[in-house]
Amino acid sequence: MAFFEVKDIYKNFGANRVLKGIDLQLDEGQVLAIIGSSGSGKTTLLRCINFLEIPDKADIYLSGENIFSVDNLDEINKALQDLDKSQTQISAADIAKEDSQADLTNSKENGSDIVDTTDKKQQKQKSKPVNISKEKKKQIAEQRLKFGMVFQSFNLFPHYSVQKNLTLAAKLKYDKSIKSIDKYFSKTVRLARKQAFKEIDERAVALLQRVGLGEKLKAYPCELSGGQQQRVAIARALILQPEILCFDEPTSALDPELTREVLKVIKDLKNDGHTMIVVTHEMEFARKVADKVIFMADGVIEEQGSPEEVFGNPQSPKTKAFLQESEKSIDED
Repeated sequence: MAFFEVKDIYKNFGANRVLKGIDLQLDEGQVLAIIGSSGSGKTTLLRCINFLEIPDKADIYLSGENIFSVDNLDEINKALQDLDKSQTQISAADIAKEDSQADLTNSKENGSDIVDTTDKKQQKQKSKPVNISKEKKKQIAEQRLKFGMVFQSFNLFPHYSVQKNLTLAAKLKYDKSIKSIDKYFSKTVRLARKQAFKEIDERAVALLQRVGLGEKLKAYPCELSGGQQQRVAIARALILQPEILCFDEPTSALDPELTREVLKVIKDLKNDGHTMIVVTHEMEFARKVADKVIFMADGVIEEQGSPEEVFGNPQSPKTKAFLQESEKSIDED
């Protein structure tokens, strides 16, 4: 069985079917690149994979264990049939407000990461909440920690040093766990906490060195370039020791030189054996670094295979058209 497997993911936003039955597999240590035009469902798929969005239907397996299973699709589709589309349309201001609220929520849930909302440009209708219990929500929160996320907007806390930006989520996670054991913080627990925090700080130093920023431990985000901030964001995702690293267009806000900096870090992580899923518009990265490539269009996987297969001998007309357009854009630049 594959290290990571997704079966039959569906996701609706109002009457808009964004994901229409996605299946994918990934072996341990592999890099999967997801490519496709804006609005194809790439970001929504990534958000569903790590539970920032709850799929309407899906089975997700990690190391052979079913870590998530839900099937509300029939109920949701029935409700959608009764919707008056004119009543479900929301204004641009409503979308902006909803995106802002979603970003704030996801920031709290993911150690301050601000989530990209690219796919929400096409999601003009509100998502019907998936009906899950409080216990299920707790399980989802625990499973989410198995996925490290790096987004377009690194959005580090400006008033915290690089070190505190890195260690904050890990220390909060530890405090949450020990409070459930001993909310009064006995002497034994306090000593264990002190040692755990020391180890987290040491891990932060090692991770910064790993991404080439060992000298920036005490710096503040305003003192860093965009590429350096994104590398800090990568280190922040790594500090929780996730089983899979997920990247959503990690270089879209960077110029070519800074893009090369960040992509080099991702290549180094691959060489270290990290399993990664990368939504990207960088075709050269997908071609040369990824082990598998998925091309998405209209909420489905139009084509998938090795980089040689997808780029060298695409079978789908949509894939061919997308790659031709990508090459044209590169030539024009």
